[in-house]
Amino acid sequence: MFIFALFTTAFDFVPQDCYEEDCPEGDEPPVITQSNPAIGWSVTETGSELDPLAAFGRFPIDEPRFIPPGGDYQDPTRDGPHFGIDYNYPQHYYDGIDQPVYPIGPGIVTAVHPCPECWAEADGRWGQIRSARPEHNAGFGAVVIIEHPYNEEISFYSLYAHLREIQVHVGQRVDSTVQLGLLGQSGDAAAPHIHVEFRYGRPGQFWCANVSRKEVVQRWLEMWYHTPHYLLNPDNHLPYIAVLERWAKQHPLDTGD
Repeated sequence: MFIFALFTTAFDFVPQDCYEEDCPEGDEPPVITQSNPAIGWSVTETGSELDPLAAFGRFPIDEPRFIPPGGDYQDPTRDGPHFGIDYNYPQHYYDGIDQPVYPIGPGIVTAVHPCPECWAEADGRWGQIRSARPEHNAGFGAVVIIEHPYNEEISFYSLYAHLREIQVHVGQRVDSTVQLGLLGQSGDAAAPHIHVEFRYGRPGQFWCANVSRKEVVQRWLEMWYHTPHYLLNPDNHLPYIAVLERWAKQHPLDTGD
């Protein structure tokens, strides 16, 4: 009864108009029944003439926060790299206080994927389970991906993992004042925290994506990774724009002409 109640409160956000009811099996992508609102819009519309990314800079959780030195780091419990940055305030957890998570700037919620198996197989309301299996969303647990479209050639993306609860839906336009959900411990997380990653590449690559599919996670890992300091520090916005425009010039779209 407890598990059922948890599912209905934490996961009733799942959009019903994103996929057809019966998603194909195997590696075939699901059939999408709505268009990606990120196409034809740019986050530069929310900026200024001097700083097109002026609306970026908020951290995913309010002060106080813990930021590993350098922003990204090698996880000492793993052999491979830790491609993101972790934020937490442990005292909130111990005091039983919910900790909201926010986007780092404006964008379109492009993928929302809960992790029911995390709650079904783990103890406690946080859903912690030390596993990176596909059914646990490759260790991300309950996860949100936001697309931040720059132009028709390139978007950058932010991913928020290990959430306890998600409060947004696919296709929703958000900014740094919109609450994505609550910090948690779902997926492969040793303690409650929010894991954030930033990547960039072609637009629309994660529209309605199912993060429990290996090919979706592989596509994410193959994207170009960038340090969070580009977006979280306004002094780095213009250098980051130069990075995006240089990448777009080096990877021109194939127009078929």
